[in-house]
Amino acid sequence: MISPPVNPNDPPTLAPAQGLAAVLAGLLAVVLAGTSWSRAGLFTDSDTLWLDTLAKNPDSWLATYNLAVSRARTSTSNWIMPTSPNARATRPPSIKP
Repeated sequence: MISPPVNPNDPPTLAPAQGLAAVLAGLLAVVLAGTSWSRAGLFTDSDTLWLDTLAKNPDSWLATYNLAVSRARTSTSNWIMPTSPNARATRPPSIKP
């Protein structure tokens, strides 16, 4: 079978599978952008980020330490940081206290 001649002035066309893939890729990009936008509120300041991390993982020694450093930098020294008893025990041995 001989294919018809191609006119160079015709716009390129996509096969149906390519069109579906392009639509799905665009939809995925919109969903990921929305998710990123909703999570961006956690990065307004360090305290908010580390408090959210500790709410999800109370035994995180790194989040506990970073929250303390953030609070010390903002001069909130009268705040007593609740620490998990396991936070110190789960610290990697390579990290010195």
